[in-house]
Amino acid sequence: LIDSAPHASYHAIDASPAMVSATTARCPEATVDLGDVLALPWPEAAFDAALCMHVLYHVPDQSQAIGELARVLKDDGWALVTTVAADGSDDCIALHNAACADAGLEAWSCDTWPAQRFNTTNGGQLLGEVFAEVEFFPRTATLVYEHSADALAYYTSMDYFQQVARANPAAADSLYAAAEARINAAIAQDGALRIRKDCGTW
Repeated sequence: LIDSAPHASYHAIDASPAMVSATTARCPEATVDLGDVLALPWPEAAFDAALCMHVLYHVPDQSQAIGELARVLKDDGWALVTTVAADGSDDCIALHNAACADAGLEAWSCDTWPAQRFNTTNGGQLLGEVFAEVEFFPRTATLVYEHSADALAYYTSMDYFQQVARANPAAADSLYAAAEARINAAIAQDGALRIRKDCGTW
């Protein structure tokens, strides 16, 4: 994005200090701060465009967050919002449940997934309550990992792994080892681990 519009001004927030540091390192052209999408630190009509990528299912009040996106946009501005499918159609979830079986743990149900709050099924209605025009583009993304460390970093960042880690660190260690074994086997067999994700963008 920065390459396509190098003269634009870029501002970002995240609730995680680690993500702020990582984004600042990757995009030094942008101003990146700690912040809350429920109370954006910018005045009304500050921006021509806003991007909200895989964020809204993490916040407790989606309507307030969407209202904040609209508030900081100019009258002719636009927002790009991305989320995942409601049914957990994601190869990473399949990996997780297979690793759970290997580790003797209960399979995970998408009923406890934060994405139930904002997904490709209900997201359009929530956005339509604030924005006059809403257009949906379904898509399937495939993440390709040739190195197990990268795949494990992605997998362990997922909420379903984090639920196990918070509840039972010892079980999380067993789960990590089981997932690592499956990831290594996939890379050895196919040259990479491929994770399909059904997503959508408005």
